[in-house]
Amino acid sequence: MLKKTLLGLLIFVVILVTTAFFYFSAGEEVYPEGLEVGNNAPTFTAMDQHGQLMNLESLREKGPVVMIFYRGFWCPSCQKHLSMLQDSLHLVMEKGASVLAITPQKSEYTAQHVEKNSSSISIIHDQGHKIMNQYDVAYQMSKGSARLFNVLGTDLAQQNGDNTNTLPVPAVFIIGQDGRIKYASKKFGGLVPEYITVKEILANL
Repeated sequence: MLKKTLLGLLIFVVILVTTAFFYFSAGEEVYPEGLEVGNNAPTFTAMDQHGQLMNLESLREKGPVVMIFYRGFWCPSCQKHLSMLQDSLHLVMEKGASVLAITPQKSEYTAQHVEKNSSSISIIHDQGHKIMNQYDVAYQMSKGSARLFNVLGTDLAQQNGDNTNTLPVPAVFIIGQDGRIKYASKKFGGLVPEYITVKEILANL
């Protein structure tokens, strides 16, 4: 009787694991290449979470611009990276640089986080993924990955305001005053994004 019960339990677990695997691994993700060092940095004008218009061309005339593409504050790794950058923001500004964070996450969710954590970095909601497309960092998550995020409590459609499941490759660009990309870091693949350290950003300003 005990053997039959254990065998039945084992079969159930195998079926459950197999179903979960195919459910969450449905579809493949194709990652973009992203712009490279030496490329001209596409210009744009967008409003940040403070209601201020951020014009890339105007910003780079004052000094180098650090641009960070991140998923949203629902992403712990992204949140940690921005928090570390916020803590070292004075070091970045001492080099005459400014920082822009680009995300598909809607401004209302960004505002909730900023209110709690007093972030002063300019954060731009990239509605329609225009900036992400310009820098070739936008990709569409697989249905399986999107389902997994939903199970873990993140509704991308709600967070981003669309049903495309589009996210940016975790990327950092440093734009020189000449309008060209002088540094580019792009981390491809994986459910948990990776970013370069603040130390590396400072070394490349």
